Amino acid sequence: MRGRTLCVNGSVESAEQLLSTLIADALHRRDNLLLYKAYKESGYLEYDMGRPASARHEWTKALDIGETIANLPEFASVPLHAEMANASGAKKSKRPRSPI
Repeated sequence: MRGRTLCVNGSVESAEQLLSTLIADALHRRDNLLLYKAYKESGYLEYDMGRPASARHEWTKALDIGETIANLPEFASVPLHAEMANASGAKKSKRPRSPI
């Protein structure tokens, strides 16, 4: 949800709870793709809430998981590769791109 804060029913707190639940579920199921996406979105939410250090922490987790996923044969053709490769070459904007 780049460019805007993820809100659930208009509430940032609900969005935080949803992402926390998604992360817990992904960890329980060992679903690295869901975990990658949840940490990435969590980073955007943290940044939009004015917490850049927390955003960086979430994005770093997502990047670590993304690198693990990228090395698995079953994910060789997932658009994740392009997303990760393009992250550092983004045009300048008011909102910084995540490292993933």
